[in-house]
Amino acid sequence: MKKYLIILISGMLFAACSEKTELTEENIAGVWNAKEFESTIPNIPAEYQEAGKQEFLSSVYTLNKDNSFELRSSFFVNGAFGRWEFDPETRELSMFYEMDTTHGVEKFNITALTATSMTLRQDIPSMSAFVQLELERSK
Repeated sequence: MKKYLIILISGMLFAACSEKTELTEENIAGVWNAKEFESTIPNIPAEYQEAGKQEFLSSVYTLNKDNSFELRSSFFVNGAFGRWEFDPETRELSMFYEMDTTHGVEKFNITALTATSMTLRQDIPSMSAFVQLELERSK
């Protein structure tokens, strides 16, 4: 009986941890570490795909509650800084950044958000491709 009770409690805890979280700026804000990367962009040599994946997996996104933004990684050692916006109607997360003299914007749709993870997807219709990122909230 104890064995079944432990399994039941474990299952309930897992379900509670993986429940979807409401998509609000407050729930999106935080420090997010890269966890998984998937890309279907065609015609990229395997060594470049692997280098890009490893670069992404070293990334840490800081989305502050005041909508300021910071990205650090093995490539952006000094950091890329800017601001972020979220459109609840389209579920689009936009990150506007500046690094040295480079200005850029990354736009993703949030496809999933829980208390501990966020999945971002960028569709590229012109290539019939996508890039998908899974982030894990820093503890």
